[in-house]
Amino acid sequence: MVRAVTAQMGMGRDRHQVVGTAPPRSPNACPPGTPSLSSLAGNPAQHLSYGSAMKPADLHPAVQAAYNNADVEALTSLYEADAWMFGPEGPVQGLDAIRAVWAGLVAMAGHLEMVTQYAIEHGDMAMISNKWTLTIAGQAVSATTAELARRQPDGTWKYVFDNPDAAGLLAG
Repeated sequence: MVRAVTAQMGMGRDRHQVVGTAPPRSPNACPPGTPSLSSLAGNPAQHLSYGSAMKPADLHPAVQAAYNNADVEALTSLYEADAWMFGPEGPVQGLDAIRAVWAGLVAMAGHLEMVTQYAIEHGDMAMISNKWTLTIAGQAVSATTAELARRQPDGTWKYVFDNPDAAGLLAG
């Protein structure tokens, strides 16, 4: 089960949040009622609050829902205007280029599943990662991501860097 653990460290706004698959070190590490990401099954978008309550790891179920609904515009809206995405043909920058990458991936008509590996929040930046599996015509391919997101003035989070194949396992 994926668990969210939040700890206040240091003074001021230094807040670090870690979301991962490792069990907590003590039974009291997670407050009672802390939701797991698996509780976002079905339509994750209806569980997300895109106000100040949005967390960086909320990007993952938003991507999964948008991909599985073939919504290229929703996928593109999750990126900052000058963000970088490392697509199948190499890195691209900017919303038009990112939209083109997602359009090509959505055209494959697959089914995407994502599981957050971690989300480490520091101020208005967050390093996040997920393990994804894309199934197309019964064939599955998986990889692990490396992503950087930034909190926006409205409290939402958007990708700054998105590398869907951080380990380079899919490179041929």
